Order: sequence, then structure tokens, then C-alpha cells
Amino acid sequence: MKKGFTLIETLVAVSLSLIVFLGIFGAYRLGLRIVGLSERKITATQIAQGEIEKNRNMPYLDVGTIG
Repeated sequence: MKKGFTLIETLVAVSLSLIVFLGIFGAYRLGLRIVGLSERKITATQIAQGEIEKNRNMPYLDVGTIG
């Protein structure tokens, strides 16, 4: 009875490990990308809300029309 792993068994194990690692790494990168997009969206929303508040607090006579 032989002990140890054959070359094929080792290649299969390494291949499966690589596939799992690449899947986890891809999910990690996607998570980072989503976090970055969310941060930019939150920043844009905060800026827009600030501008809306400035316009709401303007005296009526200072409100103009465009065009």
C-alpha cells in the first residue's frame, strides 16, 4: 500500500483551493467597490441636502427665477 499523495491528487487539491480563494477574493473586491460607491453617494446626498437647506432658508425676496 502506497502512502502519500500522487501528483494528480496534489494538482486537484491546489486547483480547488485556488478556485475557492479566487471566489473569496472576488467577493472581497466587490464589497470594497460597493462600500466606495455608497460613500460617494452619501457624500453627494449630504452636499445636495445642504444646498437645499440653504435655499429653503433664503428670504422670499432673494428667491429668483431662472430664464
